Amino acid sequence: MKRLICMVAIGLLATVGAALAQGPSHYSGGLGFHNSEAPIGVRWWLNGQKLALDAGVGFGSNDTGTQTLSHWALDLGVPIALKTWDRVHFMVRPGILYLSEDVPTSATTSETGTSLGILGELEAEFFVADNLSISASHGIEIVNNNPPGPGGSTTDWSTIGNNFTEVGFHVYLFGPGK
Repeated sequence: MKRLICMVAIGLLATVGAALAQGPSHYSGGLGFHNSEAPIGVRWWLNGQKLALDAGVGFGSNDTGTQTLSHWALDLGVPIALKTWDRVHFMVRPGILYLSEDVPTSATTSETGTSLGILGELEAEFFVADNLSISASHGIEIVNNNPPGPGGSTTDWSTIGNNFTEVGFHVYLFGPGK
């Protein structure tokens, strides 16, 4: 009887250990977003789900009554898995965020201002189901702002916390699984 209990215990430990060592098991390609400025996006995992490519876009317009002002954003990143557990990817994500926005200069005219951010983030992606994840990140950002007008550009830096109040997500629907 003791031998049977020991064999069952060893079998359970081996099964749990193997499951934990596998990491998340999901499709490689997903729809979702990392940054709420660019909410239409994709993430595609490569290299055994150790490296991914992120891309997102966002756009819109505001009617001020006399003119329509448009804005758009492009978010690109390369998530690199540092540690993977059963339902979690912990990664570093270098990336860029480009923003363009029309700014009114008078009642009938506008000019375009742009911003280019270079980001370095630590992100946690938690799988609430096999192919559905939520994520949050924090890190540092260096931004070059080019506002319209004679003021000239500025370069600033700051710490950031993305998706803590607006949680990012991905729904993995296509591509090979792990």
